[in-house]
Amino acid sequence: MSGLDQAGEQVLRATLFMRHPRPGFYSIETVFRTVAAAFPAWVQADVVPSPFASRGVLSRLRSVLAARRAMRRSRADIAHVVGDEHFLVLGLPRKRTVLTVHDCDFLDGKPPLRRWLLWLFWIYLPVRAAAVVTTISERTRAELLALTDCAPDHVRVIENPLPAQFRTEPARARPRPRVLHIGTKPNKNLGRLVEALKGVDADLTIVGRLSDEQRAQVDALGGSVLNLVDIADDALVEAYREATMLAFVSTSEGFGMPIIEAQAVGRPVLTSDRRPMSDVAGGAALLVDPEDTVAIRDGIKRLLGDRALREALVAGGHANVSRFDPALIAGRYAEIYAELKAGKR
Repeated sequence: MSGLDQAGEQVLRATLFMRHPRPGFYSIETVFRTVAAAFPAWVQADVVPSPFASRGVLSRLRSVLAARRAMRRSRADIAHVVGDEHFLVLGLPRKRTVLTVHDCDFLDGKPPLRRWLLWLFWIYLPVRAAAVVTTISERTRAELLALTDCAPDHVRVIENPLPAQFRTEPARARPRPRVLHIGTKPNKNLGRLVEALKGVDADLTIVGRLSDEQRAQVDALGGSVLNLVDIADDALVEAYREATMLAFVSTSEGFGMPIIEAQAVGRPVLTSDRRPMSDVAGGAALLVDPEDTVAIRDGIKRLLGDRALREALVAGGHANVSRFDPALIAGRYAEIYAELKAGKR
């Protein structure tokens, strides 16, 4: 399994198991490719996407068996299921497997039988089968502990890293301010944001595919609305650079990556006054009730109209993002790998 690198130092080999690739789903992939690139030299990581779509019992069983075969072929020291397809843990060596759970929101609103099956095969059994479980926020950790009977020290928090491409750029002069919004799933709260922007002298950029209902809401807003769909990383960075501010007023998140992306670029952030968004923001964002359209509107107007506040939040954001340095985050995963390799769990 383990070996020596060119300098003669002990090497730990890890296999990171990712979900089957799907268009428009790339957040987990971005996070853990960032982690893999930032591991210390003594960790050698291979990234292995699931070869089968997570759809139906047979396809998922084939994915579990494929993960088991891949682990045996690689002779890796550590297996790490990095999210979404949690059930892959069931085919991997119990004492040498790490599971990362990003959120438990996929249980919400499901019929009782489907919710129970998701709880059993995506939460309960995988959490019990992994040697260590990590979550990306204290909120998700608390939810996971409430959903299982595992010991509190079995679940640890390791936040997401900031991708390397997000770097500071001075605000650009614009004839009208531009508000950036990321995501179009129901929890992203786009409807309330659009309602809040009525009567506000600002343009809007939306990243994500709009439903017919959302398209109608946006069309009724008027003004300049730019909709970006399935964009590459460099185009996403450019969207932040073109923005005057980020409005990220989600009702629920596992983490809230756009908050630190905007802070890294140097844009002020309006976000929700609930966890984990308030935690991720680190005191360097204007917080509002995401279910109060008036509060969202007032927050946008305050940020756009108060230069001193914007500058203070930008300065605080620069300090905050140091917590999410990729080398720091990767090092925390590496410590867990080393712990498991040494048989300390």
